[in-house]
Amino acid sequence: MWQPAEHDARSRALTGWLVNLEENFDAGFDRVTGKPGPRNGASAAPGSGALGTVLGDIALPWMRGAFDRPEQTSSFKRLRMASPARRQSYLVTHLGGETLETTLSLVDKALYAERYLQNFTGHPAHPYYGRVWLDHDGGTGAGHRPSLLTAALWFKGLLKTSVFALANRPQPWYQGPPWDVRMDNAEAEIGSRDPKDPAAPLHGATVGGLIERVDPTTRLVTLVSNGDPAPAVYFPAGEMVESAGGGRAKVLTLTSQNTLKLSTVDGFRPRDTVMWRQPTGFPLTDVTFYYGYYGLAQYHDVYQFRVGAVGSHMDSGSVVWARAAMRRGITATAGAVSEPTSAGVPFMASAFAALSSGHDVAEAFYSAIPFNTRWNTVIFGDPLYAPFRTRAKRPDESPPAIERLTLVALRSPSGGQRVLVSAQLAGATPEQADDIALWQIEYGLTPEYGNLVPYIEWPDPGDDKLNQHRRYFYTRRFTYELADLLPSRVYHVRISARDPFGNVGTATETVTTLR
Repeated sequence: MWQPAEHDARSRALTGWLVNLEENFDAGFDRVTGKPGPRNGASAAPGSGALGTVLGDIALPWMRGAFDRPEQTSSFKRLRMASPARRQSYLVTHLGGETLETTLSLVDKALYAERYLQNFTGHPAHPYYGRVWLDHDGGTGAGHRPSLLTAALWFKGLLKTSVFALANRPQPWYQGPPWDVRMDNAEAEIGSRDPKDPAAPLHGATVGGLIERVDPTTRLVTLVSNGDPAPAVYFPAGEMVESAGGGRAKVLTLTSQNTLKLSTVDGFRPRDTVMWRQPTGFPLTDVTFYYGYYGLAQYHDVYQFRVGAVGSHMDSGSVVWARAAMRRGITATAGAVSEPTSAGVPFMASAFAALSSGHDVAEAFYSAIPFNTRWNTVIFGDPLYAPFRTRAKRPDESPPAIERLTLVALRSPSGGQRVLVSAQLAGATPEQADDIALWQIEYGLTPEYGNLVPYIEWPDPGDDKLNQHRRYFYTRRFTYELADLLPSRVYHVRISARDPFGNVGTATETVTTLR
């Protein structure tokens, strides 16, 4: 783990300072240095440094890893009340997206996912099917590579303590079968492009390994560890792999952390490389959990996050990634606003373990960050979002109810005709109040419409740059402006709202454009 040589960083995340608000007020402000005063303010010992400049000021060690084992039944509230010194600590997250709609959607998506998010492994055609995507670009990731590998073992149910391990089915905290996990262990990040070749395709997820031995009788292929304790874990069961010797087979199962059972071992030889490559193009539409590193202050625009998605990118400017991911539908994330070192960003294996053990986003993220107060990472999302707290979930079988559809005729400054379309989902029942949707518009001069604004607009899928013309956003409120319309004509409009389960609700209306 990379930690700073000294802790007197010039900039900090505001949310981190709010974790220990009373101590900050007691310290006061030193107008001479332009920094906070010392801990305990006027009663501090002479020569005391500014609050936040020593290790003890930027860490709550009693929170570290407090919730990442399912048998740990504690909570932040209990830990906080266990000592008078802890009772002035708070867990603070940020609900501020780049727009009001983004901000509101963080809570709306959390409410929907708490009611309906579940693991549909074995049913990939389900509209709400989600996967775990884990991406590292080589190296140790300043301690995050082991964490990423642990996250894979956790979601695949290969850790004895995992809530997804089949052996734990008798336990009250068992959360169901393992998740479908996709990984990348190539140097390039998923969705990136070779900077030396602008015409090259985007890098799809790729996994490589080196064969140590092959057993033709059992069809077991053992991989060389080569410094990696679990080389087989990167390969997804049920997918096709290829060898340098011309072999092609399906991965049937992982029999150990370094051994794969294949459908055939013809063409697989010791010292051959074996590869898996992402079989689909971009965007990736099934991302429910994400953990990756290390493109500095970068975001590759290849993800459409599922409602309820949680994830984080480990880099020193990861607030860039976090802000972009919120535009693409992520429900909870974290981002560093200045150099955090690896100890200042979440080790997501710990966060995922806490979250899937029934804890909320605030507990999960704060317990996963060693430097979790007065430091440089902001946690974005509803702090109370706990998608695994309720285990038995019913499917969403009701279409969204559109409560209000309004059409307002407008004239553009150039004289063209426009119509502003506004709609909102109903909230008369708890189920309706938690609903959320993608939106589509059909419009035209007849009841057959003829023109379409689709649920998702994603031009140029081969481009990884954040594209403002792309539209993928679940929301309860929707506005869209139809342009280039004819004057003094009656337009028929039908708007459709589709929830994550694929249920569709519609509403129709007409409007007369201006002269």
